[in-house]
Amino acid sequence: MLMLLSLAALGGTIELIGECPGEVTFDLTEFTPGADVVILVGDGDGSAPVPGGPCAGTDSGLATLATFLGPARDLDPDGRLWLRPRLPEAACERRFVLLDLSTCETSDPVDFGVGGADPECGHLTEAFVEDGTFGQWCGGDAPAHYRDYGSLTFDECECIANRTGTTWAVGASSPVTDTGWLGDDDGLINATTSNGGDWPNERIVARDTPQQCVLAWFEPRTEPSESPAEEIYVDDDGRIWHYWHFTAQTSSQVHAFADDVGGRVINPRSVGLGAVPGTTGLTHWCHAAASFNDGGDCNSDNICGHYVGYFE
Repeated sequence: MLMLLSLAALGGTIELIGECPGEVTFDLTEFTPGADVVILVGDGDGSAPVPGGPCAGTDSGLATLATFLGPARDLDPDGRLWLRPRLPEAACERRFVLLDLSTCETSDPVDFGVGGADPECGHLTEAFVEDGTFGQWCGGDAPAHYRDYGSLTFDECECIANRTGTTWAVGASSPVTDTGWLGDDDGLINATTSNGGDWPNERIVARDTPQQCVLAWFEPRTEPSESPAEEIYVDDDGRIWHYWHFTAQTSSQVHAFADDVGGRVINPRSVGLGAVPGTTGLTHWCHAAASFNDGGDCNSDNICGHYVGYFE
């Protein structure tokens, strides 16, 4: 069960991110700095007493109390704490309460809410059916398999990209168009397109203005030499992003990785990072990659920074 839940509690918030059963992140923010806290696990709404410790006998807010989720932890000076327990399937139906051991105050019970993308945009839920292929502008030995989805809004195009595990494929070497959707801009109002020509840069336009949606997967030529850690971001729509930051790779290397994870080259603004100097976006396979921020042109043979990701 994929989940994301925010709950006002003790002046702060709790977010649950991850898969249950499996590793789940409990993100506690804006609580009392330095406080000792523990998470109680139980079932239903009720008044079962806390079984032990400095708050023994306190009303837990749960009908039955099963256990503590790990030992007590100290919040940091900013009132934040991350916990990453691995939960069994039996825990997925349980409820959780945050207990402040210094005041014996409890949060309201929390259970797993279902978060993530609109089911219509679910990751890798649709087979990609190509219109055709095109070769590199400077060689053609590793073709792109593309499909032209016509004129769509950015959100419509991104939804298809996420469903099919494909990436943007507009620019000078595309057989379809020199301009088209390229990446998110602010997550709300605007997105970016290639502005056409042999060496395009991004152009910011309203995301609900239909633009050409051309998507592709690219036959790998060179595997990546970096192994960045997977990172998680939850956007304003509750979608859970999985993303990887490559600092010095060629376009063929990041395309190979994107194919492996069913993702695409993304604008770092898609995952709340804003402008990231030296990071580029790829409009097509060989030359004339558009700059997402200030990275400049990045052809297949140049070393650049890139982000790859998808959402659930």
